[in-house]
Formats: sequence, C-alpha cells, structure tokens
Amino acid sequence: MSAVPVQAAGSTWTVRPSQAGDESQLAALFAAVFGQPMTEAQWRWKLCSQPSPVPNSWVAEAGGRITGHYGGMPMRYRLDGCEVLVMHGCNAMTAADSRRQGILSAVHGRANEVWKQAGIPFQTGLHYGGWGSRREFLGWVPLFKLVWVNQPLRPFRRAARRATLPGRPLQPLDALWREFWDRRLAMTRGDPRGVPVTIREVAEAGREFDILWAAAGRSYANVAVRDRAWVERRYFAAPDHGYRVLLAERGGAPAGYLVYRVGHIGTVSDTGWIADLFAAPEATAVRRALLRRALAE
Repeated sequence: MSAVPVQAAGSTWTVRPSQAGDESQLAALFAAVFGQPMTEAQWRWKLCSQPSPVPNSWVAEAGGRITGHYGGMPMRYRLDGCEVLVMHGCNAMTAADSRRQGILSAVHGRANEVWKQAGIPFQTGLHYGGWGSRREFLGWVPLFKLVWVNQPLRPFRRAARRATLPGRPLQPLDALWREFWDRRLAMTRGDPRGVPVTIREVAEAGREFDILWAAAGRSYANVAVRDRAWVERRYFAAPDHGYRVLLAERGGAPAGYLVYRVGHIGTVSDTGWIADLFAAPEATAVRRALLRRALAE
C-alpha cells in the first residue's frame, strides 16, 4: 500500500498525497476551477478533519506548483448491517493551463489504487458534466440520477421581480401560498400513532443523535451513518456555513432531524437550502413536522 510520490512516464509532474502547507495552493486552485471561494479552514475541514487509514487527498505537482487534485471524504456506511469505511470522491480539478495532459486520470487512478489496496470497498460521488469519457475510464458506474428540487416560498414576489413590477401589493398572495403549504404539511395522514411531534433547534450534537441513529438507522439496509459524530463534524464543525439543526422528538425520544441554512446560495440570494433530513422510513409525520418548521423559519 505505497503512498510514495509517483511520476507518470513522459510527464513533468509528480502524483503524491497532499500534505500540510498545500492548503493555500489548493484553495486557490478550487476558486480558479469552480469560480467559488474556499478558505484554507474550509479545505482542512473538508479533507483533513476525518480520520483515514490511508491518504485521502492527492495532488499533481510540477516544480513546486500544484496543477491537479483529487480527494475523498472518508465516510462510514452501513451495508446489510455491517459498517464499512468508504470514500466520497470530491474536488476533482486541474489547472486550466495543464489540462489534456492526463492529470485527472493519473491523480484519480493513483487514489483508486491506494484506496483499493487499503480495503476501501468503493467510493461514491456526484459528478458534474465536465468529466467526459474519464468517468467510465476511471471505473465509475452510474446508479441513479439526482435532481435539485426547489419550492418558491414567495412566488408572486418572485414573478413581480422578474417583470420589474412592485412586489409589495402581492404580499397577501404570498401569505396565502405559505399558509396553504403550512396546512398541507400539518396533515398527518397515514400516521397511525397520532403522538405529537415537537421540534427544537439544537446548538450541539448531543447523545440524542446516537439514540436516533440506533433506533432509525436499523430501518435502512444501506445508508450513510448519521450518528452524533457525523452530525457534529458535518454540520456543527463546518466553518462559515451557518448550518442550523432542528431535532424532532416524539414521546420524549428523538425521532428525526433536519439541517438547513439560509442566505446566499450560488447566484441566488434569500434562499433556504435543506442539507439533510433523516428519520425512520415510516416516520412521515416527523418529516412533515421538520419541513413545516424549516419553511416557517
């Protein structure tokens, strides 16, 4: 399981694990490739804050300059009742003046090789459209498609903005729209228990999340582990994200959680983004209550 630097035949760059001191170059490369800023603290949180038995962040370097990167976030999965460590592939990037030299294939391929030797069973990933044929070449297999789902909370004001009309006269219509969705989410059809669900915001990941995972996680055959450690690292420890965590309780026991943030998302301002929603599969009333509270805020 060698993690020593490797130089591709005929190339001027070397593939090696990333190391302390690379953060400034990697954050700058991320901003250049994706057009979004990333601080060094965010980089360290994303790729250096999780324990890993093997290097999980790899770079291509030429003359002291980092020209490419591929990384994986170590994640615990429960598969058929057994917990395994997998990698979630992320931050695949090549400097604009270094593309079409095989850097992505070399860095990603080296990561695959070392992770496989370490016993990592597979990696997951959400691919954008710029990979081309490299996706299949590197062994990726599509499982299903994901789509962004959005719900306008003030559709009439939004329409007025697009038409450059004053939105204030349409506020009553937006209020009726929100009331309709609030009442719809308040319905508890298909819930035989009828036990009230209470929602509260929490400021830290307490033992309630371990209790919730032990109770609800076993209802899923294959799922990413969502225990206390996961919630703490992924949301509370995330720098500059401003996540808010809602905990649902039923009969005095934790029954689900929802994570969201409000602000500037991408190019859209005044947007709420739901990052995570977890409850037992049959807990429809719990999910409705969490969504209702999040939309109200």
